[in-house]
Amino acid sequence: MATSSYEHLSGRLDADDIGLGWLDGITVLESVKAISTRPHAHMHTEVIFCLKGELSYRIADVGEVSLGAGMGLVIPARTRHALLGDVDTPGKRLGFHLLAQMLSSRRFAIFTPSDYADFRNTLLANACRPFKMPSAQIAAVKRLSEFLATGSAVPSSAEMGLVRLLCCSILYDAVNALSGPPVPVRPQLMEDAVKFLEDHYAERIRIADLVRHIGYGRARLFELFKRQTGLSPNDYLLRFRIRKAQDLLVQTDLPVREIARRIGMPDSGYFSIMFKRQTGHTPTLYRERSQSGK
Repeated sequence: MATSSYEHLSGRLDADDIGLGWLDGITVLESVKAISTRPHAHMHTEVIFCLKGELSYRIADVGEVSLGAGMGLVIPARTRHALLGDVDTPGKRLGFHLLAQMLSSRRFAIFTPSDYADFRNTLLANACRPFKMPSAQIAAVKRLSEFLATGSAVPSSAEMGLVRLLCCSILYDAVNALSGPPVPVRPQLMEDAVKFLEDHYAERIRIADLVRHIGYGRARLFELFKRQTGLSPNDYLLRFRIRKAQDLLVQTDLPVREIARRIGMPDSGYFSIMFKRQTGHTPTLYRERSQSGK
């Protein structure tokens, strides 16, 4: 590691602990800021699941590949790659280390050797292409990472059964996600950011809430959000609230103070100032002109 003091291993299970014939190990790594690593390669195929922040890799013969929270990436065995530290955001990722073929010596299989061979071929055929994890897979990856970080020193057989179930589910969902056509993962993440603001506009939310929800650093989130919408998250939220206020002014007889409260701006004086700045009229005048048809 070039800056290993900024990253720590928060969870790990080795092949003998897991007992699945296709999995050599699982790791959970967390960083307090963006880090960089020296170019390196692994003996086994690695499937990376990003839970927080944004990861940017430089992969041999491919170039730079980025993924954010809720996205995954397959890096084939013996492929040189490096994690780049030019994205200023903390992160958390879970890694699966896959064997080239199933080992009959392991106690648990779940999948047949033929199934696993097909799965691995699908993963390798779509390697180095970021994919968006479905919601069920995100939940499973989070649950597994939390278990690795906080689980008991000597897990019970039932706990390990749950781990194996989660591992198989996560692998199956990764194969399914990569079996379909490529999806524009980054725009979708910004669509999720827009949806978060629109779903919570009536609450007293802060942009820090959005940053936590998406998992990007504040500066990076603002950059990507503005690139897609043309506005900062603050400006987008304000304009959306004003549009909702316009609807309420026209469609109801609610007092201005109540409308301000309903759109998440309980300071009616500030609301009136922002409303006039956006529309050119005070809320009262806007209602009067709308009712008179002028």
